[in-house]
This record gives sequence, structure tokens and C-alpha cells, in this order.
Amino acid sequence: MFAVIRIRGTIGNKRKIEDALKMLRLDAVNNCVIVPDNAVYKGMLNFVKDSITYGEINKEILVAMLKKRLRLKSDKKIDENTFKAITKFDSIDAFADELIKGKV
Repeated sequence: MFAVIRIRGTIGNKRKIEDALKMLRLDAVNNCVIVPDNAVYKGMLNFVKDSITYGEINKEILVAMLKKRLRLKSDKKIDENTFKAITKFDSIDAFADELIKGKV
């Protein structure tokens, strides 16, 4: 699993590169997405390598990111109790485990 961060804007990019960045859901500079480690995504990451930076993500970093940035559609921050109520997982930590394993 990779964490991908867009580091470059749109000026000077070709249309195909912008399309690939949109497919990766990297719409703006400093956006971060989590993508699986497979051949399709590796090809896309290689194609847009001049506009992004990426690396493997470990569980501790993923849990910290989720706790800080996870939000509801109403932009309300999600805490452990809300997370338990709306998902089948006991905690954000358990969810991160399943996410890293590729089961979610």
C-alpha cells in the first residue's frame, strides 16, 4: 500500500498527466491518497512521477492519518465512538490492519 502526495501544480502538465492525476484523486497540490500496491497503480505512479512523491505506508502512519483527517460527509471529525457506530470495526486501529492487508 502506498501513500501518494501531489507536489506539483498544473502549469506545464500535459492533458494525459492531468487525467492520470484525476484518476488517482489527486486534484490539488499537497493532497494525499492511499492506493494499493499493484501493477496498475504502479504504472500510473510511474507515469506521473514528476508531479508526485510516494512511498510504502506503515500501520502507525496510517492510523495517525486516519485519526487526524477522517471526516463524515458533513465535515464532522470522526472519533473512535463514532467510528465504531458506523462501521463493523472495533477501532480505527483494527480498520487500519485490514486496510494494510488489502481486505478492505
